[in-house]
Amino acid sequence: MNSIDIRAEVHRVIGGKVGGPAIAFPHDPRALDVVVHTTRTFVNHARAITDAQRVQFIRKFAIYIIRTGWGETDTIQHMAGVIWFSNHPEQLTTRLGFGSAIYTQYQAFQHREKDQQYLTEDAVIADLTRLPIPAKPVQLTVGDFVLEQLVHAAHLLEIGTTLTNCLRTPHGNGFLPNTMYWTPVKRKQRHLFTIRHRTLVCLLLQITKDRITQVQFNKPPKDFFVVFPHFADRIQEMLGPVDAGAFPALWPTAAGFLQPTDPGQLALFKNGDTGEQTDGQL
Repeated sequence: MNSIDIRAEVHRVIGGKVGGPAIAFPHDPRALDVVVHTTRTFVNHARAITDAQRVQFIRKFAIYIIRTGWGETDTIQHMAGVIWFSNHPEQLTTRLGFGSAIYTQYQAFQHREKDQQYLTEDAVIADLTRLPIPAKPVQLTVGDFVLEQLVHAAHLLEIGTTLTNCLRTPHGNGFLPNTMYWTPVKRKQRHLFTIRHRTLVCLLLQITKDRITQVQFNKPPKDFFVVFPHFADRIQEMLGPVDAGAFPALWPTAAGFLQPTDPGQLALFKNGDTGEQTDGQL
């Protein structure tokens, strides 16, 4: 799914090149951005959809935008439709419209017990659909390596999907950002960074207060450990001194940067607070 150019596909659907006849869509780039963003959210949220279902989602949502006026529609309503079609992808090839999907999902919401779990889910949905979604801030670039910070709920959903970890959590037949991670990030009590080598996300780093608490590697190239000290310095410029916690082999110390003798060992995820260890999964 990550290889699909969502914006280009939206243009093809609206232009009538795939999925049905052309749609008389407003000539407003902001309206187009809403369709692209909502489609991307749907693709990240749904567990498994076909190409035809994805195309029909774009078509249904674009038609809905035309009929309701995109500037007058609450994005939380959009997410209700995303959740409905994620849970019922077979409905995408029927005549059910996006507005009807929103109504049906709201009916389901109203029948749920409003305990803290659901209140939290609703808050995450509101954060996830809040526009505009900023690009992940680039904090430093060294050659082909880029340090980015995760600052929006959609960033956690994206990286959780890319690395298949618990930054995302199952919700119906899809996923939402995990509130255990998003809430402290939103409150600036926790910081999440990724280091990307070209298009490969090769490291996810979590810092809680002033301490490294979680690390996940994803096939970092050989020269990763050569450039990493530059990123460590940049993070400490932003946050102040950071304790290596359970990862002394990763973080620069007074004795200098210690390159691990067996990078394979660092493919293991370790929680610095509990000593819990798993096979590369957050």
